[in-house]
Amino acid sequence: MKKQPRTSAKLRPGLASEPAFDHIMLKRCAHLRKQQLRYQESNSEDAVHKSRVALRRLTTALDAFRPLLRKSQLKAWRSEAKALFRALGEVRDADVYLAALPDEERSKKLVAATAWLREKTWQDLKRKDAAGFAARLEKAVRDKAMLRKSRDGRLLRGRAVEQLAGEAMDGIWADLAGHGADLAAMSATERHGFRKDMKAFRYLADDFSPLWPKEGRAEAEDRIRALQEDLGTLNDMANAARLGQPVTGGEEEEAILGRAGGVWNELSGLRPWWRQDRPAAAPAEEAETA
Repeated sequence: MKKQPRTSAKLRPGLASEPAFDHIMLKRCAHLRKQQLRYQESNSEDAVHKSRVALRRLTTALDAFRPLLRKSQLKAWRSEAKALFRALGEVRDADVYLAALPDEERSKKLVAATAWLREKTWQDLKRKDAAGFAARLEKAVRDKAMLRKSRDGRLLRGRAVEQLAGEAMDGIWADLAGHGADLAAMSATERHGFRKDMKAFRYLADDFSPLWPKEGRAEAEDRIRALQEDLGTLNDMANAARLGQPVTGGEEEEAILGRAGGVWNELSGLRPWWRQDRPAAAPAEEAETA
């Protein structure tokens, strides 16, 4: 059995941001390496999906530690990860679209086109050594090649990780609030952006979870999962419509939007558990209806 990469100091309150970066990024690299290996071996729908999740988790963690990192390094690694993510995204969208169609609407031509795209992307990524991305990034983390060397950079590297984590959580929470309170008033593109920010919020909450009491975040977790599920369904419906084949049957979009909007209103009114010293946030204002 292949030895797993050794991670650094255990994440805990009071740990400096630099070893926290090592710990989280090595964990993310190991996760991505595992999923990339599965994809390289199987080229399956599940492997495509989980590779994309691993890449999104990794870039979310990189963004959280942005204050510690050299701009050129962050830009280069992030760009490579995003290129992989987009390539796999084309395959994922085709898979989801095909799966949503009734059997009688899955033409041989469409099935063949989806298979062709899957094979082409797989071969392209193998040729570009996409499977080696995680190992290269892991080496950069261990070699400290990504970290700022200036005086300010060194000070930030020594700062307690819960300060950095709290600022990162505040940032993505502000991004979510900036989308507005009324999901039904958003365009499909705007809801997609909201959905991506919600994923980033959840991933940060997972990565930094040892820093805060579980009681503080437990109330939010079920709501986040429920909201993500509904947002995913809405996104699949929007993609199918964009491709010219709206999904029929199942729950109506209006009902899903209503439920998701209610959950978002509840979630936005909860006390931010990563800032327990702050007062509870005011609930998002409901949009006026005619």
